[in-house]
Amino acid sequence: MMKKRILALVVLALAVVGLSGPALSGWSMFCPLDSTGKVAITYLPTGSTSSTVTIGNDSRLSDSRTPTAHASTHVSTGGDPIANVVAAGASGLMSGADKTKLDGVATGATATALSSTTPAAETSGLAGAVGVGTTAARADHVHGMPTLLALSATTPSTQAFGDSAVVGTDAGAAHADHKHAMPAAPTASSVGLGSVTNDAQTKAAVVPNTAPAAGNLLVGNAGGTAYASVAASGDVFVSSTGAHTIQASSVTLAKQANLAANSIQGNNTGSPAAPLALTVAQTQTLLSVQPRGFTTTAMTGTTTTLTSASTRLQVFTGSSSSVQTVVLPDATTLPFIDWGYEFDNVTSGTGNLTVQTNGGATLWIVAPGTCVYVNLLTKSVAAGTWETDYLGDVVATGKKLTVNNSLTLAGTDGTTVTFPAVSTPVAAVNTAAALATVTTTVETIVAQLSIPANTVKVGTVFRVKVSYHPAATTIITGRLRVGSAGTIADAALVTCYATAATNAGTRYAECISGVQAIGASATHLGAGQEEVGAIGASGVQAATSGTFNSTNANFVSFTLQNTSSTTTTVYAVTLEMVAS
Repeated sequence: MMKKRILALVVLALAVVGLSGPALSGWSMFCPLDSTGKVAITYLPTGSTSSTVTIGNDSRLSDSRTPTAHASTHVSTGGDPIANVVAAGASGLMSGADKTKLDGVATGATATALSSTTPAAETSGLAGAVGVGTTAARADHVHGMPTLLALSATTPSTQAFGDSAVVGTDAGAAHADHKHAMPAAPTASSVGLGSVTNDAQTKAAVVPNTAPAAGNLLVGNAGGTAYASVAASGDVFVSSTGAHTIQASSVTLAKQANLAANSIQGNNTGSPAAPLALTVAQTQTLLSVQPRGFTTTAMTGTTTTLTSASTRLQVFTGSSSSVQTVVLPDATTLPFIDWGYEFDNVTSGTGNLTVQTNGGATLWIVAPGTCVYVNLLTKSVAAGTWETDYLGDVVATGKKLTVNNSLTLAGTDGTTVTFPAVSTPVAAVNTAAALATVTTTVETIVAQLSIPANTVKVGTVFRVKVSYHPAATTIITGRLRVGSAGTIADAALVTCYATAATNAGTRYAECISGVQAIGASATHLGAGQEEVGAIGASGVQAATSGTFNSTNANFVSFTLQNTSSTTTTVYAVTLEMVAS
């Protein structure tokens, strides 16, 4: 199209300017066309001026000049219209009718096929739903509708007090303005108030119309027909504001929730909290209590050093004669005062166990077959202060040792004392600078033994030795008495005294009596003598006899008595019973 326009312009130009050429004379101002229907280049004025045309690679042909507006020529009514687009074919312009149809489509709309499925029948009470179909409903589709119930012609029933609700069996629909007949006005009997005759009585019968006390509650009676104003009692108190408070000392252990087996209530969280059920392990940790446990160590002459984590029963075994050493822990690391250990030396050898405080000081030496308990008293320093409780006595299995009075045994280390084979008191020995004083003529007990019942046998000997010093000339009488009273009223078995008054000075007396028979009337035969200054001059008492009941508990006593008003000091007394 552009080429045709250029050719027309060229021809027009030639005609205007009156150009002539080799063949113009025969064309009446028109140039001839070549065999292809084009004007030969020789007939055109070429150049770069305004009256010439460009040819070849003229630079003007490549200028980026804006083309002359000609959009109106391409519409359907223009001189050079562009064809409409063909559906599923060639591209082109859109027709006005198509544009109107396109404008009528909503944004985002998609084409959906029409459904060919019969719509579902509706049912009464059917709930609305979005649906899952992928086709469009036709504009004239119809849903089947349920058959409507016919209106009932039955008169509604009359309600009665206490009627129960029922579904009903009538197949008809109720009229919108239907009514049920109601019973006559309720009577006192119909609501369980047969004795009530008016409204005030009705209210009073159900809920008291008197002002309640502060904090009282309305509580239904046992028959379930009325309420009463009742004060809260038992474990809970109710105030006038409605606050409920548990009474003091009312929550017993039985009312608490069950505890887990083998646990106690406590709080090991380190801060205030509700009580917890603590296990044995948690309780031990809370109280810093370590299970006692035990450790066995063979005695080999070495040293065992304990720590705060060591068990508190330490048993040392073996048959060695070597000395074993055990060192107590650093006292400052122990959890609390009264922390204790037990050390048992059960070796069959002769080796001792030396217990030392932290730092090396000897606290106790534990002999074989014995044990010692140590308890912490202070823990401010590593060595600490310890209390010891030594179990050094060794009693054979099945045997026991009974001590009724304070007893002190002294002697050479390793000494063995063999006691009689019967339950018999051995002796009473008293020695002092002034053991006893006998004043004037009063008979005074200066030594005494207690004899259990049925322990005296035939051949048993009672013997006494005494030293004393009268302050003036006098006769001193000594008596060995046996009886159940333990006083000077008991029978005198032996009496020894000087034959005449003797000047002041040290004197000695010895009495002996042997048991000849036992029983309710046990007999004795005894003798005694008194010596003055030294063995030699003496007063002698011939053999005498007496009786006592050996089946009872008795006392053996030795007494002294002055025959004149004087004072005698007793220095030493040995009173003994030697079993047969």
